[in-house]
Amino acid sequence: MVSGPLVAHPPAPGRVTSTRQFPALGVTEWRLSNGARVLVKPTDFKADQILVGASAPGGLSLVSDADLLNGMLATSIVQQSGYGQYDPPALRRRLAGKVAVTFPVISETTEELGGLTAPADLATFFELFYLTATEPRFDSAAVAAFRSQVRTALVNRDRQPSTALADTVTITMGQNSPRSQPLTLARFETLDPARAFAIYRERFSDFSNFTFTIVGNVNPDSLKPLVERWIGGLPARGRKEKWVDRTPRPPLGQITKVIRKGKEPVSRQVVLFTGEAGATNAAAELAGDAAAQILETRLLERLREAMGATYSVDVNTHISAIPRKNYVTAIAFTATPAQADSLWSAAWEVIASLRSDGPTADELQKFVEQTRRTTEVNSRTNFWWSGMLGDHAESGEPLDDINAWGKRLDDLTIEAVRDAARQYLDPARLARFVLLPEATAAP
Repeated sequence: MVSGPLVAHPPAPGRVTSTRQFPALGVTEWRLSNGARVLVKPTDFKADQILVGASAPGGLSLVSDADLLNGMLATSIVQQSGYGQYDPPALRRRLAGKVAVTFPVISETTEELGGLTAPADLATFFELFYLTATEPRFDSAAVAAFRSQVRTALVNRDRQPSTALADTVTITMGQNSPRSQPLTLARFETLDPARAFAIYRERFSDFSNFTFTIVGNVNPDSLKPLVERWIGGLPARGRKEKWVDRTPRPPLGQITKVIRKGKEPVSRQVVLFTGEAGATNAAAELAGDAAAQILETRLLERLREAMGATYSVDVNTHISAIPRKNYVTAIAFTATPAQADSLWSAAWEVIASLRSDGPTADELQKFVEQTRRTTEVNSRTNFWWSGMLGDHAESGEPLDDINAWGKRLDDLTIEAVRDAARQYLDPARLARFVLLPEATAAP
């Protein structure tokens, strides 16, 4: 068993240079001497849970097209290798009996560190967090094992009908961009593990532009010294990075693609509406959610209950301001192959009706009541608060807007949902993908 401190050479602590309170939220903001921002939300929701997150703009958008795969797999390479003097088995033994988990992420527009712990293990967690950020390992044997495992998983991927559907969607909506390609075996073989490791080091080399969130059973007074040492002691050079918009634009107009794969007598359809969003604030997101949920209910009633045809229906709308204002509404449903076209025709009638007239007063009331109940429950969890604080920090929206969710529900109107349906279900920006068995004629 490996003994001794997790961090062989602890950093010199930083210090809190300013404090700001958000009384309505119960949130304290600290600014540290290395430039990092820390948002602390003490809760009593769960006695043995503390969630920690950290995020800064940049991510894969600052990685070249040629290095994209290396960047995508950088965290996997490090997680297979370990941190500091510990490989993964040694680290598991060292942390046996403790609640301390960290997970690095490099997304398209951010680099992030997440983690969870318990009050009794908070000091150990911060040491692990520091190691994850500053002392990644590169273990060639572990990387070789990782490559072997992934190769095995990818050998038969092309035989799966669901993979054929997903690959077609990815390549089509990304217009065959090098930044929108599936992970095939051939592509995986181009991985350069050493370069992936270097990208990890680059992305987590400067924490002066990071925002940290700490939510759970914490006491700010006892937390502060730990934050000053382990977050305030993180390396910082005053880097002022921002993400770059490298995300491929979706194709214009209407597209229909049929994929024939497999023998299972089931058709799967994915319909995507994409385009530039107008407003991307919380009110716009709420209206989009309402339109999607009401449409899903109507489609279930029409396709499954009235026509007795579909096995499942799922509708969701995602609105984003980063890296640019855009929306994606996705509709997915399954049915028998013979009904692929007739179901889509019926589905479009339902969509057109919602776009024309909006929801009924009863539909809107049901959505508001259900969303209110769900949010009331979720807002008593650490995960909800951690997500909300992180989202607002990334978007730059005022933190106090978090508590305005009830008023947004009160203000939601039939007209707002109708307008959302008209924008986010635009037939001029429609891509339909149909997966059929190989022996079935195309629709």
